Formats: sequence, C-alpha cells, structure tokens
Amino acid sequence: MGDRTLADFFTLAIDSNGAARIVVNDLTNQHHGASLFELTQVAGPSAYGTTLTSNNPSIATVTDPAGDAQLPHFSPLGAGANQLSLDLLSTQLSQPDTSHLTVTMKLNNLASLTPPTGATGILWLTRWQFNTTGDNGEESYRIFYLGANSTGGQPPVFFAGTGTSATSDPTGLPRGSGCVTTTPQNCKIIVYPAEQPATGTINAATNTITITALLSNIGSPITGDKLYSVTTLTFGFTGGNPIMMDADATRVFDYVVGMTKTPSNCPLGTTCKVTGGGYIFVDPQQDRGGFSIEVKVSSSGRVSGKAAYKDSTSGVDFRTNLITSANFKGNTATITGTGTTNGFATTFTIAVQDKAEPGAGQDTFSIQLGTGYSKSGTLQGGNIQIH
Repeated sequence: MGDRTLADFFTLAIDSNGAARIVVNDLTNQHHGASLFELTQVAGPSAYGTTLTSNNPSIATVTDPAGDAQLPHFSPLGAGANQLSLDLLSTQLSQPDTSHLTVTMKLNNLASLTPPTGATGILWLTRWQFNTTGDNGEESYRIFYLGANSTGGQPPVFFAGTGTSATSDPTGLPRGSGCVTTTPQNCKIIVYPAEQPATGTINAATNTITITALLSNIGSPITGDKLYSVTTLTFGFTGGNPIMMDADATRVFDYVVGMTKTPSNCPLGTTCKVTGGGYIFVDPQQDRGGFSIEVKVSSSGRVSGKAAYKDSTSGVDFRTNLITSANFKGNTATITGTGTTNGFATTFTIAVQDKAEPGAGQDTFSIQLGTGYSKSGTLQGGNIQIH
C-alpha cells in the first residue's frame, strides 16, 4: 500500500555545471515521515558533455538572490512585501575548531527585527541530514539544525537541535517534539524545537548572523561525515502555531566535516562494544530498576546504539535518542547523550562495569539523568559484557 505522505513526488533539474539535481520525498529521517531531500550528482559525465569531479569543501557557501522573501508569496491580491530581515543573500558552514560547527547567514538588512504582519516573531534556521541513528537506535539520516529566533523585535535566542520522532510504542509514550502528527509515526509537519543552547551574534552593520554549536549537540559527526541537503530557511511565526510563514530559502549543498575530536577513546582501527541487560534494586524494598544497553564504537570512531531503563516505583521510563560519547577503561564503559524520560527530553550518563561471568551479584550499573534522577547498584539479575 505504501505511504500516502510520499505523494510519489520527485523532480529533476540540471544545474549550471551540468550536474543532475533530484528532489525527492524521503523517509530516512528520524520521523520516518516524508521530507524533501535533494540528491546532487558529484562525479561522472555531465549533461553538457563534461566530466564532474567530486568536491569536498571544508567551507561551503551558497548565495541567494535578493528580493525573494515576500510574505505572503501568493495571495489573491498578489505577493506581499519583501521582508528585508528574512531575505537571505548567502549562507556558509565552517568549523572554527575540532569541536564546533558554525553557520554564517547574510541577510538583506537587519536594522529592524520587527515581525511581518500577522506574525509575533521571526526565525532563521539552517538544517541538514546525516547518517547516524534514529530514536530507537536504527540507522537514520537524521535532521539536525542551528537556529535563531526573535520575538517581538527583541534580540534573538540561538539554539541547536534535532527533534525527537513520533512514536508508535505500545507503552503509550508521548509523541516526539520534532513533528506534528495525526497518527503515531505519521509525521505531518516537521518543527524545530530549541533543544540545546548555541552561541551567536547578530551584526546589523554587516547584516550577518552567526551561530556556533558544539558538535556533540548536533549528533557528534566525525571526520569525513557528509552533511546532506544543507539549506537555510527563514520564517515568520506565531507563538504556539506549528505552521510557520515561509519567507526565503537557499539552494541546498552538501558539506564534508573536517577534523574533529572523536566521541570515544576507543582506538581508531578497532571496535569497542558494550552489551547487556538486567536489573538493580532501587530501594530497601528491593524494587527493581531494569535496563538494556547495546552500544558500539566502529573502527572509524562512530558511536551507535541505544539504551533503556525503567523504574516503575519512581515512574521513570527512559530511553536514549542520541549517544554522543562512549568511553572505555578496563572493565568500565561510560556513555553520555540525550534521551527522553516519560516523553520529556533529558541528558544522561550511564556507567557499567563488567566484573565477572555471569554478571549477577558482580557487575554494576548506574544512571544519572538531567532531571535529577540517579540510581546505581550491583546487578541482581542479568549480565554486562564489554568487548
């Protein structure tokens, strides 16, 4: 039967270099819902009879025509006025060091941040996808973004994020923060919640906005990872309404990540893995906190996997969304990242020890959540293995 949200949409164009550019509806993001994705030919024969060669820039810039940020774009009375503060002229991705990513946006005029008619604020956002893990540990070309929003003409707030997916989990967990759904795992409108703080500047003299975030706050890409379909978007918005007023967008480009710090101390060229499950006692009454963990570091340094933990007595039902670091020392493994507890976003640190086989009565497990919840103890059942 297929997925109605795909709508069998695709389009093909040839760019100025003779390369094919194909826009399709894509389901590989964390929402498993249709989202526009552009495929760009990077090598081989072009439509003009030339030969394309792959280009992997560490600084990528695209330009955008002036005067195309009308709100509304279409109406019975014609297009609205061009919104100078939302009119993109260029966007650029770069890395100031091995731990951060920066987007630089150039606008037509930033002298005034007054929202357009009918809006209470304005939003500037750069988004992309790259191959990492989805919210259930599956392979996913996940959406990430850096953004800035201004409400009522005030100075902007800078942020980073990814958004969690819709869920069809039988436990009835709340639907994710990254999309508006009508049925579980049927994402209708992608939204961009401000999940992590970012640093930024707005310069009215040069009409530029810069936003910088830690790589660990945007999925921990490693050297050589490609960020696909990078584009910058501008919107007007009204608080509480997920349907935004689209103003402008740049064409897309791909960006290859340069040198980074690896998110693990596992030596490059080798693999490290921690797996297991079981339970600890969480109180003197011997109520249980049950867990499962499966985290792997590849030979290239990429971290993947998932973990989950449930303490019914305390009403805690936690699962990971993104694992941003995994470190190994002897028989101990420590992982950190972001996840959800009862549907609400939180950070986490999980540490385990593989002391013996079998692990019951010997191995240990501890968890600390950003909510303040913290438990640790010796396994009363189950096993942990560090490979």
